[in-house]
This record gives sequence, C-alpha cells and structure tokens, in this order.
Amino acid sequence: MHERDGGRIVDQLTGTADIGELISLERDLDRHARDSREEQSYGIVLIDVEGLRSINAEHGTMGGDEVLKELAHRLRTLNPDSCVARVDFDKFAVLASSAGHTDVSRLARQLKYALTSEAWFIGQTRVDVHVHATALAGPVTTRGESHLLWAAMRAQRTKKVHELERRVADLEQQLRLGGLQAEVGLFRAELAISLYRHDALTGLLSRLGYSELRSTIATPYALAFLDVDNLRKLNKTPGLLWDAGDKALVVVARLLEGLAPDVIAIRWGGDEFLVLLPGLSAPDARELIVSRIRELHDVLRVGSTPVTLSGGVAYVSSEDRHHLAMDAAEELAEKAKVDGRNQVLVATTR
Repeated sequence: MHERDGGRIVDQLTGTADIGELISLERDLDRHARDSREEQSYGIVLIDVEGLRSINAEHGTMGGDEVLKELAHRLRTLNPDSCVARVDFDKFAVLASSAGHTDVSRLARQLKYALTSEAWFIGQTRVDVHVHATALAGPVTTRGESHLLWAAMRAQRTKKVHELERRVADLEQQLRLGGLQAEVGLFRAELAISLYRHDALTGLLSRLGYSELRSTIATPYALAFLDVDNLRKLNKTPGLLWDAGDKALVVVARLLEGLAPDVIAIRWGGDEFLVLLPGLSAPDARELIVSRIRELHDVLRVGSTPVTLSGGVAYVSSEDRHHLAMDAAEELAEKAKVDGRNQVLVATTR
C-alpha cells in the first residue's frame, strides 16, 4: 500500500518514493534533456532482489519484508541525492540526474558491489541476498514521453531469460559429459514457465499463468475488469504507429500492479486487464483504482493523448462466486464504454 508523507506518496513498507513520483521526475528530466541546447542525459539503475520468494518461504513474509526494508535503507544511504523508488514487488529504481551511459553503468556496478559485499541478516540469522543491477541512460530515442523505467524492466526480464537459457546450455554440456538429464529438464521447465506464464509486453501474468494460479487465491477479494479506451486511436499517434498502443498498455500495467502489494494483475487479452484485490470490497476497490488513476493523470498519456480506462468491479465472497463476479465486471465494463468511457462502475450486489 502507499501513504502520503508531506504531500509525497511513498511506499508504506520501505518508505521509498512511489513509482508515480519517479515517473514524474523522469518525465521532467526527459523534457529538460530534449529542450536544452546543451547535451543533457540521465539514467536509471534497476535493482532486483533474487530469491525473495525463497526467503519468504524459509523465514516467513516478515523476513522478506525485512530484506526489502534493509535494501531500501541501503539504497537511500548510498544515493542520498537521488530518487529511490520501489517499482515492483522485488524491484527498486534509482534515478540519476546528469548522468551519461558510462556514469550510470559505473553506478550500477558500484551499487551491486556495495549491496552484496556486506552481510544480510533477518534477526540474528544470516541470509544470502543477491541482487541484479540493470542500467540504462536517457533520453530515450523515440519522440514523446520517456519510458526509460519500462525499458529497464524489459531489459532485466530479457536478461533473466538469457541467463536461464545459458544455464540450460551449460547443463546440456554437462549432460553430454556426465549425465544430468533431470537437472536439464528442471531448468527447461523453469525457462518455459517464465516465458508463457507472463505477458511478454507488460510483464504481468498471462491468462494461462492466471488459470494456474486462480485456485490458490484465497477469498474474499474484489475483481476488476478494465479495458483501455480508444487503443486504435492511440495506435494512430503520429510518428509512433503501433508503438503508441504498446506504451499505453505498459503504462496501464504499471498502474495496476502498483495498486497494492498483494494485488494480482493479469493482461487478459488485447486491451483488457483483470485485477484481483484481496480483502477489499467492490466499492473500496473501485475507489482505490479511481483515486490512483487520478493521482497518475499526468503519467497516463502517450504524447499528448491521455490514456483512459473503462471498467467494472465486483465482489468475490467465495470461490464458487468467481465466474458470476467475472461476468458482472465484464458487463459493467461494457456499460461504462457505452455510457461514455473513462469510468469505473461497481456492482451493487454481491
């Protein structure tokens, strides 16, 4: 969840900046870099904690939270003059102003070394914490708004897939030398899962990935079905073509996965998204979504074109009510579009 600190929206667990604040600062830097007659540049270092789910499994969720809080503290200490934001479940970003590609790459190496050279503890128990660091410098090459953060997140996902592919190749070589068929099969399965369970563009759960996960989700929860308005119009943005629609989908994905720490966001297909918010009523979920859209109004756009959503929210009180709630949310999303778009409606019955 997020809370306000002197007018700023911060991540409640770690106290770091909210993703919306980082995006806003990035847009200002990008605009200044484009408008300035002098050569200007900036960069983002994306820090990803490896194995946080394993830490949660061994030490409990509070253990994983302690690691995230300590990581946030170290990043703020190491970068006192930079914006540090939690941008995903296990990811943080450091926004470095007045930094070129060489500077940002050097910062990424320094941060990775500093974060891994000092021991990590949960209480009195020492734990192994590994981090990945991905660095990108801006401004971006395409005209319009900066999406350097999204580019860094895509680059990091691509790097992980390549690492898995390399491990598979290494194991296959060992198999030829000594016989490790089971291990090769394990990593092939891990690689396949990472590719098909998540949407390649947005990084959200895919429809297939969600179908595997749904039976494990505890009720009650609010279910929201959301549809991006006028995606075809966005795809006709001069100079961007279909890239404009992709940018809109990525911006919406980041909005949805930032609604709450326990949110489950799925790219349902095309311009449609499904969101599950555990423990919330339908009206509360609708208010959270609408208020978040309002807060990120300046970010939810491609060039000068605003990105709006039409949606419906229903309540799932028990597993056998899921399909009824899904039907209700989809019908409300369609009604929201017919009634003028750019609105989220809520089911009146449970």
